[in-house]
Amino acid sequence: MFSIAKASHLSKRLRVVGSETDADPFTRNVLTMRETIRTTITDRVLTAALRAGLAGGLLAVANPARAQSAPIDRIAWLAGCWEQRGPDRLTMETWMPPFGGAMIGASRTVIGGALREFEHIRITTDSGRLVYTAIPSGQRETKFPYKDASDTMVVFENLAHDFPQRVIYRKRGADSVIARIEGPGPNSTVRGTNFPFRRASCTERPVPPPPPDTAVVDAELSPDGQQLLVVKVVGQNFDIYAANPDGTNFRKLTDHANVDYQPAWSPDGRTIAFASVRNGHQEIYSMRADGSGVTALTNGTNHSSEPDWSPDGKQIVFRSERGGRPYIFTMNADGSNQKQLGADSAVGTSPTWTPDGRRITFASNRTRQTEVWTMNPDGTGAMKLTTTPTMHSGGPRYSPDGKSMVFWSTRDGNSEVYVMDADGGNVRNLTKHAATDTPAGWTPDGRYILFRSTRDRAPGDIYKVRPDGSDVTRVTTTQVPPR
Repeated sequence: MFSIAKASHLSKRLRVVGSETDADPFTRNVLTMRETIRTTITDRVLTAALRAGLAGGLLAVANPARAQSAPIDRIAWLAGCWEQRGPDRLTMETWMPPFGGAMIGASRTVIGGALREFEHIRITTDSGRLVYTAIPSGQRETKFPYKDASDTMVVFENLAHDFPQRVIYRKRGADSVIARIEGPGPNSTVRGTNFPFRRASCTERPVPPPPPDTAVVDAELSPDGQQLLVVKVVGQNFDIYAANPDGTNFRKLTDHANVDYQPAWSPDGRTIAFASVRNGHQEIYSMRADGSGVTALTNGTNHSSEPDWSPDGKQIVFRSERGGRPYIFTMNADGSNQKQLGADSAVGTSPTWTPDGRRITFASNRTRQTEVWTMNPDGTGAMKLTTTPTMHSGGPRYSPDGKSMVFWSTRDGNSEVYVMDADGGNVRNLTKHAATDTPAGWTPDGRYILFRSTRDRAPGDIYKVRPDGSDVTRVTTTQVPPR
């Protein structure tokens, strides 16, 4: 086979001085032979080059993968094992390399040595487009079609899903990936969470995180005073427990990988209403006193939380952001007949019924500072009960006889537990402590006020105090959660 370089070298060897017109016959014969050879060489070189070009083109047509890589190959950087470590949890995500037009993956989260959640994930090719499919903790699968991609980022989007609506992976160097989920937030905002991952070994057993510390954030005694409902926070997980009134013998009522909190006893003690983020946003659920029979009472695309029962047990008042702002709503105990109370007069949080059921009291920042307000059950007749010129007050809860009200306030520069008469008079500070203190409610006999405090442990525990500020007693002592 001739090459262009060889053809050039041979041409140089046959070059002679002069032209055919003034050369002798011998020289003319040599020149004629030279032209014949040069033409032959050129033809063979061009033919070889043409054949090579045609062959390359035919190969490219026969094997398109050689001309352009498959879409999934652009995100081959995602392949491998990745981990995210927190003070009490370890999340691992693993992806197989692209093969057969797909990448198969899985993830799991371990808290204190126990598996809390897992997910099966895959990226496949459908009609030339990538599709991300997630099956979290055994739930139904959700597909997120490809939206955008580069050599360092890929975005999948499903606007019909509640939350998340977008799944994003970004490459940050050879050993770092940031995963992110996004979806709608309050007031037409976008809320999202980042998960920074570092590359990890795919074969070595990971070192588990230490057992997490716990916090207690909610507490309410049953109407008969025999069971204490508390919410224990273990890492980033919130679950509802029942315990003895003295804080012993914890029994878990909810066991979900997400947040269950704000429990409220029904007046007959048979049902518990609570808020949960198990479906991606806050909704209100009910369950039996033993934790069975979980039923969704609200189901929307906005947040609903802070349930409180009417004294007769027929209605629940709650907070909802379905109007873009936190409004006060009521509904029947089975979730039917949901309605907003008034218009702007019902903007607020922490709603609670008066013991006689004639009014609803709540917190609102409609006058710059957050204050305690009260109104009729239809949203009319709003009236402010507290005046906090420079700071805030909220979280009202009535005594069983309806004569007094406990609430929190930062009017003295620190969150403290206060009590006042039902009409807003005779305000007094009960806790007077440098720690953060917030009220949880009253005991059914009205002899004590339950409150949460960080005075002995930063995460917080439940305490009780008499309405005159005396006899402060610690109720819960939680460190490592029960298995």
